[in-house]
Amino acid sequence: MSLAAFRRTIRVGQRVTVVNHIHPHLSGERTVHAVRGRDLVTNAEGDPNPLRAAWPRSGEWRIEGNTLHWLAPPNHTTPGHVRVSYTFHDDKPEAPAATEDATTTPAEPEELWGSYRVSWEITGRNLPSRTTTLILDEAQIARFSDWDERLHAMRRMIANKYLPIGEMDPGNVTILDAHPLCNCAPFPDPKNCAYAEDKGHRFHLTRSSKPGYEVIHDRHRSKILGTVDIGLSVELLTLVQRKYGHQ
Repeated sequence: MSLAAFRRTIRVGQRVTVVNHIHPHLSGERTVHAVRGRDLVTNAEGDPNPLRAAWPRSGEWRIEGNTLHWLAPPNHTTPGHVRVSYTFHDDKPEAPAATEDATTTPAEPEELWGSYRVSWEITGRNLPSRTTTLILDEAQIARFSDWDERLHAMRRMIANKYLPIGEMDPGNVTILDAHPLCNCAPFPDPKNCAYAEDKGHRFHLTRSSKPGYEVIHDRHRSKILGTVDIGLSVELLTLVQRKYGHQ
C-alpha cells in the first residue's frame, strides 16, 4: 500500500497508539484530530497541546498492517531504523455526520483538497440563488475530512465576499449544493471541468529562452506563473494539482 492510500484510511476521532523511540515521553494512546497535507495532528486525553507529526519523506517509512513507521533516513548512522510508530485502531466505525445544508457528502476525487462549485442563497430572502467557485485547504479548516466544517468554511467565505458590511455572518448564507470539481487525472469530467477541451490540463509547460528552465503557463486568464528549473517544474505542478485540483 502506498503512503497516500494509507493516509486516506485514517479517520478523525480514530484511536492511535504512538511508540516514540526517540522521545519515549511522547508515547501513549492518542486520538486523531486532523489529517492534513503536511502533517497528522493527534491529541492525548487531558493534554491541551496537540502533537503534530510531519508525514515521512520518500524512503523513510514502512507500513505493517495498520501501523505506520517513521524510519531513519538513508544517510543516518542507522538507516531504516524505526524512530516512531503509529498504530491505528478500528474500534468503532463512525456513522456519516448529518449536514446542515447539503444532505449528502459527494464522493471526492482522489487527492483533491478543495476546489468546489457552490450554489447558495441568502437565508430568509426571496432572491435568486447564485453559483460560485471556492478553493479550500487545511490552512482554513482544522479538520478537512469533516464535511460540516467545509460547509461552514464555504458559508464564511461567501458571507465575507458577497454580503454587505454588518451582514457578514455565515448564518446568513444557505448552501444549496456543493460539488468538488474534478481533479482531471486521468479523465476529466466535462460537466465539472473547465479545461476538458485541453484534456483537463489547466497548466502547461513551454521551453524557456534560458537553458535548463521551463515556463509554467496557466490557462485561467492566460497567465504566466513563472520560470523554474527544469528539474523542479513537474514537482511544482504536482503540488499545484493537489491543492487546486488541476494538472
